[in-house]
Amino acid sequence: MAETMGDRIRKARIKLKMKQEDAAGEADLSRVTWSHLENDEVDDPRLSTLQRVAHVLKMSLEALIGEKNLLPGRKCKGAFIDKVVEKRKLVS
Repeated sequence: MAETMGDRIRKARIKLKMKQEDAAGEADLSRVTWSHLENDEVDDPRLSTLQRVAHVLKMSLEALIGEKNLLPGRKCKGAFIDKVVEKRKLVS
């Protein structure tokens, strides 16, 4: 089975030896919201939320969501992918 964003969040948090509560607090999220992210129970997370999570986990946004999901034309669940792709186009 393919690794999900939730899997990457959990692995990175555990690697940093952080509890969900501590990581969530640093990202200004509730522990419940963090848990939902780790369990892939958030269909369309806000880009700002993902940026905060990536920052706390000391990883890039691309690594967090999976760079293969950023390829133009790829059909992905969640409008945040479209926002990231659009933002990358503006920077290029």
